[in-house]
Parts: sequence; C-alpha cells; structure tokens
Amino acid sequence: MMALNEPQRRRLEVTLGLIEQRLRELELLYLSGADPSGELVLVDNDLTEAEVEALTTLIGEMRQRIGRLRAEFELRPQQRHLRRILAALFSFFWSILHDCRSEKLGGTGRVDPALRQTLDPGLDDLIQLTQSMSRVIQRE
Repeated sequence: MMALNEPQRRRLEVTLGLIEQRLRELELLYLSGADPSGELVLVDNDLTEAEVEALTTLIGEMRQRIGRLRAEFELRPQQRHLRRILAALFSFFWSILHDCRSEKLGGTGRVDPALRQTLDPGLDDLIQLTQSMSRVIQRE
C-alpha cells in the first residue's frame, strides 16, 4: 500500500471531515423529521418517505466508507472546538447585520430616511443579542 505524504493526508482529512460534517447535518436537520424552518426560512420537505429512507441508507454507507478510509490511511480526526465555531458565527452575524443598517443600504437604491428610525433599532437589537451571545463564550 502506498502512503500519503503529510499535505496529502491533511487534504484528505479536511475533505472527508467536511463531507462527514455536512452528512451529519443533513441527517439531523433535514432527514430526521424535525422541522428546520424558522421565521424567514421555510423548508419544504418535498421528499417521499422512500426517498428519505434511501438517502439515510446511502448516507450511512458513505459514513462507513469514510471510516474505512480513515482506518486504512490512518487519518486523524479534525478536532473542532465549539467555542471557535460559535465565535466565528457570532462575528459573521455581527458583520452582516451591520451591513444591513440604513446607512449601508445605499448601494441597493435610494434609502428611505425613515429606515433610520424603523429598521435600525431592530437591527441594533439583533447586534446587541449577537454581542451578548459572544460574551457568553468568551473566557477571561
């Protein structure tokens, strides 16, 4: 059997790890029967029971084959710290919420001056909540 060099190993570990993570999310969020819809995202599960069953089986097979490759090539699991994942998400939320404030909407057309009093306070509330979430995970 041919061995992988270190850059090849890392590439394979990262690629298979990303695929495995997305497969797990598919199972938990979309195929489990839970409703992943929210206030502004409506997920219409237009899959039949047979399709969900087939996908669940295929995802299981894919995860098993990823496991075989991991064992065969002695791939190391990529450890991800939840604190870092959350910090990156909260930073992303903060940034995109700021970009929706009235003074930043000029590139999308004329901005109604009333948005400063109607839209911005709601966005500021969301920004504050994002900062509060960020403070929860910060370690002093």
